Amino acid sequence: MRITEGQLRRIIREELLEESYQGFKDRTSDLSYSVNMWQDPTFEEHPAEKKIARDVKRIWAEEADHAFMDSVVKIHWVQAFNDKAAMAKIRDFLSMSRKDEIATTGYLPDSEEFMSSWGAYGVIVKGRVTFAANSMETIGSGFGKNIPDDVRKKYASSGVPKRAMYFRETEKTHGPLPKMDDYILDRESFDTEGAKGLHAGQRVDRRVNEFIVANWKPVAIVRTFKVSHLEVYFDRVRELIEVEKLVGQKKITQDQFEAIVFVDDLDGAAQRALSGASSDEIRSSMEVYDPPDSPGYNPWTLNTYEHIKPALTFTASSPGLRKLGLPILDRKMNTVWASRGS
Repeated sequence: MRITEGQLRRIIREELLEESYQGFKDRTSDLSYSVNMWQDPTFEEHPAEKKIARDVKRIWAEEADHAFMDSVVKIHWVQAFNDKAAMAKIRDFLSMSRKDEIATTGYLPDSEEFMSSWGAYGVIVKGRVTFAANSMETIGSGFGKNIPDDVRKKYASSGVPKRAMYFRETEKTHGPLPKMDDYILDRESFDTEGAKGLHAGQRVDRRVNEFIVANWKPVAIVRTFKVSHLEVYFDRVRELIEVEKLVGQKKITQDQFEAIVFVDDLDGAAQRALSGASSDEIRSSMEVYDPPDSPGYNPWTLNTYEHIKPALTFTASSPGLRKLGLPILDRKMNTVWASRGS
């Protein structure tokens, strides 16, 4: 059987990529460290571990497929669920030194939707990937807000680095959590379950990957209100728990509470119940979510909570976000608003 030139190239490429991943494992087989990153995020008080952490990232950079890394859509998500809060957080993010390494979530270019439970807003960035893993727990790089001012001054010219909290030796911190196979060096080692979004028609949200990016630049803002965000869900759960206390205090009936669960305005519904409104009156006077008798409906679980529409709205103009001067995209990467000259 004859092999075409294209097939031969693919075979060679796959062999080289496999060798690259094995090369990373072999070249780091004797490297191990663990540092409490929360107390010393840049390893200033751990010079020996800092050298090992640098060696791990250097070997990774030498073995990784950087063409693939460049092709990945990298999004830095901010924990905000309305334009005003998002604008403030994104402005703070954009004020950072572009040399500072940042944590992003990576998505394949052909992903159908780009979502995250971290927040409803994100900034798409381009830059040089310096480390990547299918689970953020494998790297454990922490939060930029934990970097002391004196450390920021030290790295003012080179940029603040992000280091993995541990490598192989993890028992001192989180137990034997990270696995060598969790690191991403190429397309073959990229696990689509490490991205929050939809890929190939399947909802993917088991864990969150992490791509560390240096020398970055912002490309666009992503805004999504898909009700997959844990913050929205737990905020509502907390509100319902507070309303449920009224049942125990015998201020409202169980029937009134069950009616409140399915309406848009929890506080307003609770006030009507306290005023003596019946279950039917509560439901009829307020916007109701999916009917309580919908098949499999249960507002207390994440899967079926997808049926509940968010009490969040936004306009295409989004004047607040427009002031940031970046194109605004929705979760399917459709342009909602484009800045001039972009």
